[in-house]
Amino acid sequence: MRKGMTLALVALAVAVLGAAGGRAWAQAEQPRYGGTLILTIGSNPPTLNPAITTGVDELTPACKMFNGLTWLDRNFTPQPELAESWKVTDGGLRVTFALRKNVRWHDGKPFTAADVKFTLEQVLAKFHPRTKNALANLKGVETPDPYTVMVNFSKPYGPLLQQMNCQEAAILPRHLYEGTDILNNPRNREPIGTGPFKFQEWVSGSHIGMVRNDDYWREGRPYLDKMIVKIVPDPMARILALEAGEIDYIQTFYLLKQEVARLAKKPGIQIN
Repeated sequence: MRKGMTLALVALAVAVLGAAGGRAWAQAEQPRYGGTLILTIGSNPPTLNPAITTGVDELTPACKMFNGLTWLDRNFTPQPELAESWKVTDGGLRVTFALRKNVRWHDGKPFTAADVKFTLEQVLAKFHPRTKNALANLKGVETPDPYTVMVNFSKPYGPLLQQMNCQEAAILPRHLYEGTDILNNPRNREPIGTGPFKFQEWVSGSHIGMVRNDDYWREGRPYLDKMIVKIVPDPMARILALEAGEIDYIQTFYLLKQEVARLAKKPGIQIN
């Protein structure tokens, strides 16, 4: 990635606005293994536990290390992640998830329905700023076997599947959080997830480093060897670092909108 094209994500709609050669490059380039992607956030995050926060600075790195039961495609349609499939019954009062069986936490422990039950009942329903409201009518979670989760409600909650993604409902390892102070657990700073990247280091005020999870459940992924999330509070400093090739990627949230037109004219910068 360090030898490839610099990226700046400035809108949800896909539109390559760089030089004409940039469009050809994007069409011709095929995924290949290796490299380090450097991106940026705006402040030192208070936690890397995505199940207790809605902050962009926290979720940007954390959701590279964790998964939800679902993920949302570009149409915001739920797609299988830690859950292979699901079934909604009883007029929406029960949602049954069938979990993947080849998933392990970064410390080698198997991921099971017990992790999902614990996270929903003891973490998300109590501590997540948004999802605790979604689970306000949660009656309980049943786990008839290690790979089946039945989520029961007293009243239906229609958007549940959309809210089971990492940003809203990341699943935590029960064996590292049960019986602890969830908000102050040491693993909030050195996380163990199921995601494509594993925690490497957190240099406060400087960067968060992650390395490829060679045992990731999605075969053949990820492609990158490493991701580095630089902590750059000043918006203009982020743009200058992008232009200098010191970072590769800026999300919408961190980009000065008035700089978009100028950046679009620069060779080697792709704006989506």
